[in-house]
Amino acid sequence: MFLTKFQWASSFSGGLAGVFLPDGNQGYIDKKGRLVIPGPFAWAGNFVDGLAPVVTMDAKETLIDKTGASIVK
Repeated sequence: MFLTKFQWASSFSGGLAGVFLPDGNQGYIDKKGRLVIPGPFAWAGNFVDGLAPVVTMDAKETLIDKTGASIVK
């Protein structure tokens, strides 16, 4: 199973799930287990209405879309 690639995975929300990567950072996978938004993020929340809250590695809070692009500058 794909979980062997990741330390932990959240429940799927909006078709994506947050995961802890082996290096301790967070990103997002799709339902096939592919890393689609690698981050890295210090914290990655659930997607709701196509957006997810994240905390970047430099401690900035922002929202990202499903491509990983920040929509809050």
